[in-house]
Amino acid sequence: MNFKLNDDFEVIDLGIQEIDVYDIEVEKTHNFFGNNICVHNSTYVNIDEIVKKRWPDITDPQKLTDLIDEFADNDLGKYIQECYEQLAKYMNCDENLLDMKRECIAESFIIRAKKNYIMKIYDAEKVRYAEPYYKMMGIEVVRTSHPIMVRDALEHALKIVIDGTQSELRKFVAAFKDEFMNAPLNKIGSPRGVTDINKYSNKDFSAKEYEMILDASGKMIKKKVTIPIHVTASINYNKLISSLKLSNRYEYIRNGSKIKFLPLIEPNPLNSHVIGFVDILPEEFNIGNYIDKESHFKKIFLSPLETFTVYNGWTLEENTLLDLFGDSVNIATSMSTQKSLGKKKKEVKQTSSLF
Repeated sequence: MNFKLNDDFEVIDLGIQEIDVYDIEVEKTHNFFGNNICVHNSTYVNIDEIVKKRWPDITDPQKLTDLIDEFADNDLGKYIQECYEQLAKYMNCDENLLDMKRECIAESFIIRAKKNYIMKIYDAEKVRYAEPYYKMMGIEVVRTSHPIMVRDALEHALKIVIDGTQSELRKFVAAFKDEFMNAPLNKIGSPRGVTDINKYSNKDFSAKEYEMILDASGKMIKKKVTIPIHVTASINYNKLISSLKLSNRYEYIRNGSKIKFLPLIEPNPLNSHVIGFVDILPEEFNIGNYIDKESHFKKIFLSPLETFTVYNGWTLEENTLLDLFGDSVNIATSMSTQKSLGKKKKEVKQTSSLF
């Protein structure tokens, strides 16, 4: 959403934009503004050193959670509230309206990016779990754009990353790859809802490299035409239905259709990189042998998983060099990867933490 402020500091609605915004965050903090109110957002506190010093002999996670909960309420919470009271006086406020409560107690967590993480939680807002709850936020496991079987496999794999070993993860990845490669196409295709297929199917439009659009300020600007991959897949499907005269057996894909799409090995008879379908891929298309399962598996399963395993130096397949030299190579690999990531803020935490 785009917006601007006038002289009276009122928000002016400029209409619906392409990007959804859920909150307006304050730079370098977890606070955001909603309805002119400064609202909290979660932050984390690493108390690993406190745990080691106060309770070095406690190994039972439930007992340790009890102690951390008490510490959060009686020590940390009270200190933070005292600081808020001092801040209110310093700012000449009539009263302190800021408040902070303990949200989660997590044993382990991996932060891939802002609002993009996995946590192993024992207590969430005073709700205790007999078995730890794995909270996954913003990652492929919760995205409906991934096949269900892939989302389930990623969830299992990420739990191994948190609790298991590299060897266990490799065995699981190898087993799931075999399952993936032999699964029906409708189980591995990426799901999407189709919109604007009529617009992009227009011959005059598809021949354009650019189109003129109205920007937020009301000016006409030139924008490069980019057809979404699932729309391209749908158009290819419809073309084959038409050219092979199969409309009496299969329905055309239309706006509102729920489809699945898969990448194709090139070159292929369709002269495209992708094909879509609704329930099944018609055998009459004769392109089953061109489905690129290998690249699809890497894109929707291996690549997302590697964004988590890279920080502890794990690899998903056996590597002779790593097997020979072990941790020394892992450390070098991890350092090299971290350097290549530049300024991207991503980190791994495996510790007792408060949220």
